[in-house]
Amino acid sequence: MQYFDLHCDTLTKACRLGGSLYGGKIAAGIGDGQYLEKWQQCYAIWLDDSIHGEAAFSSFLRYVRFYRSEISRMNSMGISNLTPHLTVENGVSLAADIRNMEEFCKNSVEMIGLTWNGANELGGGADEPGGLTPFGVEVVKEAERLGIIVDAAHLSEEAFRDLCRVAKKPFAVSHCGCYDLRRHRRNLKKWQIREVIDRGGVIGICFYPAFLPKRRSAIEGVKDCLDYIVSLGGEKNIALGSDFDGAKMSRELSGLRDIRFLADDRLYRNAEAFFVANYRCRP
Repeated sequence: MQYFDLHCDTLTKACRLGGSLYGGKIAAGIGDGQYLEKWQQCYAIWLDDSIHGEAAFSSFLRYVRFYRSEISRMNSMGISNLTPHLTVENGVSLAADIRNMEEFCKNSVEMIGLTWNGANELGGGADEPGGLTPFGVEVVKEAERLGIIVDAAHLSEEAFRDLCRVAKKPFAVSHCGCYDLRRHRRNLKKWQIREVIDRGGVIGICFYPAFLPKRRSAIEGVKDCLDYIVSLGGEKNIALGSDFDGAKMSRELSGLRDIRFLADDRLYRNAEAFFVANYRCRP
């Protein structure tokens, strides 16, 4: 069985708990995926909207050190079925300094989410309307130059429109649902899904019940969202973006061991092909 997950907050949670990325009170620990033949996991560094400036960048570096230590430990244990990908959720981590994009590249960041729910130096978020700022536009262009994937999850609708005007390369929406199936501000509307499809991007369906169709189990809800995107022509644009350790999940889909009910080689290939085609910034 193979699996590619575009987003989880396990790295952030494990570091904050002072624990390990291998296991413990986390949902996507390295040890939990040993039953998988091949597994690729995007581990996000998440920063709250309340932190800015040098404090934000220092926090980013602290998480990077933890991540490197844990991956080194994984390698020393001979674990070979996992390919980890380091991502960033919330552009506040740049400390409003475009030069830090080079530091992201040096530290093997593969994908950057421009905002979290609030507005920041890059643009509006899901809870605070507003388009991309001039700095946000600069970050998009620099990310594309460096080969760091832009993640549109959490963007306001205005900022999403601006991204569509600015972006020259495909972008991702790492974890979300479908607005037509569940009217949540974090879910993509039909026009947004079609933009991602037309640009050759990828959409990771989140397991968080609040994003999924009501009166359906979480697994059925995820499948409904995937089917909906396929119905819009997104057969090659669908993937999974669990958000493990970043949201309260249902019991049936609460951790890595539950995803066997959703595994699909098509989803795995779509996510892998997207990363191979668009990620160029190597350590």
